[in-house]
Amino acid sequence: MLFRSFKIASYAAILAGLLHSVYATFRREGEVLGALQTSNEALAREMDVRTQAQQAFQESSDRLQRFLDNANDLVQTVNLQGRFLYVNSAWKDVLGYTDEDLDRLSLFEVIHPLHREALEHEILRVLDGEAPRRYSVEYLASDGRVVIELLPNLAPNHVARIKQLTRAGFYDGIVFHRVIAGFMAQTGDPTGTGS
Repeated sequence: MLFRSFKIASYAAILAGLLHSVYATFRREGEVLGALQTSNEALAREMDVRTQAQQAFQESSDRLQRFLDNANDLVQTVNLQGRFLYVNSAWKDVLGYTDEDLDRLSLFEVIHPLHREALEHEILRVLDGEAPRRYSVEYLASDGRVVIELLPNLAPNHVARIKQLTRAGFYDGIVFHRVIAGFMAQTGDPTGTGS
């Protein structure tokens, strides 16, 4: 009987040890589970913040895209080889090029020949690290027209008059008898002689 009591006591001790070990394991597991839940909650908050930031970025990008697409100015982006990456609607409308045209053309093919060398020089200057500066060029429209940039902020009345005469057809068929690239174009003589 003593042996049996000893055996029961040793089983009880083993059982108590096991229960203590199981309790300690469950307690550690509970702490790990609590830390994991806290970590998962923080991760979920971080994902919400990231999702909100991505949505804000997308909305901002969409607003910028709508602004560029609806701008009256001709807006373009080209790569280092002069291939078009983006042109806005006004650019296509004014110059008459299609997306297929833009896939095969470079910027230098739609710039008036008088401006190509100077534009190449300006691009190289910027690529050498110099600050970009305002640069005006004349574009060749798909139908051969020359499209010039007017500066209404510098000469608003002159620009308004040029637009009025152009819409009235005054310059149709008239020779531009004096052109200084990047500076001025002189015409208006209905005889085409410049006198």
